[in-house]
Amino acid sequence: MSRLVAVLDRLLPSRVVKREISELREELLRVRTDLAAVQQQSLALSSGTTAIANQLAEARLWLEKISFETQNALLHLDGRIVTASNRLFNEALPQAVEQGHSAVLIGLKLRAQLADRTRWVNAPSERYQEATPIHFEETLRRAAIDFAPVIGPWRDRLDEMMRAFSATKAGNAANASDLYSQIFKGFVEVHVRGRVLDVGCGVFGKPFYLSEYPAGLISGIEPLPTAQTDEFECVRGIAEYLPWPTSAFSTVVNATSLDHSIDLESALRETRRVLTPNGVFILWIGSNPGSPPYQPRSSDFRPADQFHLFHFDVAWFEPLIERDWRILERIELRAASFSHVFYALTPLGTAAATA
Repeated sequence: MSRLVAVLDRLLPSRVVKREISELREELLRVRTDLAAVQQQSLALSSGTTAIANQLAEARLWLEKISFETQNALLHLDGRIVTASNRLFNEALPQAVEQGHSAVLIGLKLRAQLADRTRWVNAPSERYQEATPIHFEETLRRAAIDFAPVIGPWRDRLDEMMRAFSATKAGNAANASDLYSQIFKGFVEVHVRGRVLDVGCGVFGKPFYLSEYPAGLISGIEPLPTAQTDEFECVRGIAEYLPWPTSAFSTVVNATSLDHSIDLESALRETRRVLTPNGVFILWIGSNPGSPPYQPRSSDFRPADQFHLFHFDVAWFEPLIERDWRILERIELRAASFSHVFYALTPLGTAAATA
C-alpha cells in the first residue's frame, strides 16, 4: 500500500503540471490569436487614420485657398467701397449740397428784389453822429488793460490776418465769385434798413454785400489798415470799442468777423449799444461742431488757430445770443464738417418788425 501511495505521489504533481501547462499553452494561443486580431485592427486603424489625415490636409489646403480668395475679394471690395465713398463724399454730396445752397441763393435774390427799399433811408430813431476819432494805438493800450490775458495772442493773429489780406482777397473778404458771399448779400438786402454799421468791413473799400446800398448811409470799422476812401465813413478800431453814440444805427452787419474779437461778450454788448431799440443785427458766422466755448480767462485757454482765438459752435453760441437777442431769421448752410450760419437779430424787449 505504501508503495502505491509513493507512486501516486510521484505521478500526481506531474499530471497537475502537465494540465496546467496545457491550459497555459491554450491561453497563450488565445492571447496570440487576440494579438494578431489587435494588430490587424491597428493596421486597419492606421490606414484609416492616414486616410483621415490626408482628408484633413486636403481640407486645410481648400480652406487656405478659400481664405486667400476671400481676402482678395474683400480687398477688392474694400477698394471699391472706398472709391465709391470718396466719389460720394468728394463729388456727389458736395455737388448736391452746392445745388441746395444755390437754390437758397435764388430764393434770397427773389426776396431781396421784393424787399421794401423805402427803408434804405435814415430812420427818425437814429442818433447817429460821426465817429469820435481815437488813435488805434490808444485803442490797443486800452485793450491791453481790459483784456490782458489774450491781447498778446490777439495781436499776433492780427498780424497774420494782415499778411493774409495782403496776399489775396479770395477767402479773406466777401466777393462776387463766392457762393456764400452772394447768399449773404441777398440776406442783407432782405433785412437791412436805415443807417448801417459794418463791423469788420475789410480793407478793400465798400463791402460786396452792401454794394447796392447807399454809401452815404454806411459806416465801417476795421482793425487792419485800410486804403483811403471817401466812399463811406471808415475808421480803424475794434468791435469792443465802437466810437459812435448809443442808438446810432438801425442796422449793424458783422460778416465772419465776430470770431476775430478779443472779447466776445464786449463786442456783442457794444453792438447792442449802438443799435436802435428796434434795429437789426445781421450776422454771418462759421460754426465748427465741437468747438469749445470761448473762455479767454480760463487757465487752460489755447488759441484756436493762427487767425482766431476761438471758433463758434452753434451749440453754445445760440444760447449765449438768445440771452439778449431775438432771432428774426436764421439760415444754416451745412457742409461736411462746417456750417455757414446767417442770423437776423433784434434786441430783446423791443417791438422790432419781423422781416
